[in-house]
Amino acid sequence: MQTTKAETNGSESCLKEQSCLPLGGQSVWASLPPMSNASAEHQKPIIMVVASQDSASFFRDRSLGADSPISGLIALLTAVDALSHLHDLGKLKKQLVFAAFDGEAWGYLGSRKFLQELDEGDDSVNGINSSMIEQVLEIGSVGKGISQGDTLFYAHASRNSSISKKILDGLQSGSDSLGSDNVKVKPAASSNPGVPPSSLMSFMRKNTSTSGVVLEDFDSQFSNRFYHSHLDSPGKLTVHRCAHLSHQR
Repeated sequence: MQTTKAETNGSESCLKEQSCLPLGGQSVWASLPPMSNASAEHQKPIIMVVASQDSASFFRDRSLGADSPISGLIALLTAVDALSHLHDLGKLKKQLVFAAFDGEAWGYLGSRKFLQELDEGDDSVNGINSSMIEQVLEIGSVGKGISQGDTLFYAHASRNSSISKKILDGLQSGSDSLGSDNVKVKPAASSNPGVPPSSLMSFMRKNTSTSGVVLEDFDSQFSNRFYHSHLDSPGKLTVHRCAHLSHQR
């Protein structure tokens, strides 16, 4: 996004002069309960809950991304905070791993790098075995999920598997438990060609058998008119929808 030479005024000249500064950033992951460096034989299947933490816009320093993707990141962090206060998480049959990826607005750099480091056994992902990743739940744009007075979200499944159905059933069970909040989760239309653009696609490219769900505030038609622009600001976000969603985790 930047060059070290003033005379390079475009991508072509920047690459030719080898003066382009690379895109960079820091992705973050954590687990509940904390993971040990146990052998694969003693590890539990992993459920990954992920969100993006960066955006883009024509005006680079005004990439606010309030709805896409920060609303999903808020929901993820709130869910992590709520779960961290529970006892006996070690008795769960699955291992929970949460990740916030940077660089997703630029070819899903964060999630691709995460999977690359898993393959290479990098210290930054020590404790995670990629072969144990069973499910991926991605929280996308969830700041505008309103339909006829209800808070409505759509679950886009990567494949019609029993695991994807379990994720959807869990989300629907969580929405029912909220009672008066009128939060609903519905499966996305079967006529959709697949999951929307998301970090989940990086996992699917790595392993085609990966089951996952992307939770969004739209079904067949993308609803954020200000996606990747400086107009995707907090003033256009329905903040309490993010809080409702996090309660379902």
